[in-house]
Amino acid sequence: MATSDGGDARRELTFTEQRRLRVTSLAAELGLGSWDARQADAWFAGYLRRYEAAWRVYPDVRPALEALATRRRRLRLGVLTNGDAGQQRGKLLHVGLADELPDVIASSEAGAAKPSAKIFHTACTRLRLAPEEVAYVGDRLGTDAIAATDAGLQGIWLNRGDETGPTRPPVIRTLRDLPALLTEFDG
Repeated sequence: MATSDGGDARRELTFTEQRRLRVTSLAAELGLGSWDARQADAWFAGYLRRYEAAWRVYPDVRPALEALATRRRRLRLGVLTNGDAGQQRGKLLHVGLADELPDVIASSEAGAAKPSAKIFHTACTRLRLAPEEVAYVGDRLGTDAIAATDAGLQGIWLNRGDETGPTRPPVIRTLRDLPALLTEFDG
């Protein structure tokens, strides 16, 4: 956006403005015409209802949490996410995991996003643990496992697909493998 003096008056879009821009751009691209904010908001509200109704946990999540339950007195479990804090807490509540994963550290509140070491250190501070005492499991090799390792945590790559990559940091294919891996770290 240009100002009257020819300068650049950049400002960041709000979440709502970003959403509207995406929806109106999509509508135009699909040949649906030029949508106003009201139309975009109505379409997005319907989409959001369906999106939230479809939230599910992977089948290996609850068995892994149950297997870790015997160690819960010593373990602090949480979620570290680049997602919106409110939405992530809503997801946990919706799928019934809010009690099992009470600590949510979101980039929208931490002032940094993965792969920055700052968000990993913020999580460690919230958990009242030193980085070397924390195992972090993530499904993105660079953004999660390597970034956590570089920040001093024990990064673990949850590679649910057939992606190839290094064998360090440790790789698991299912969360069912996590309790045994954590036992190896303790050993």
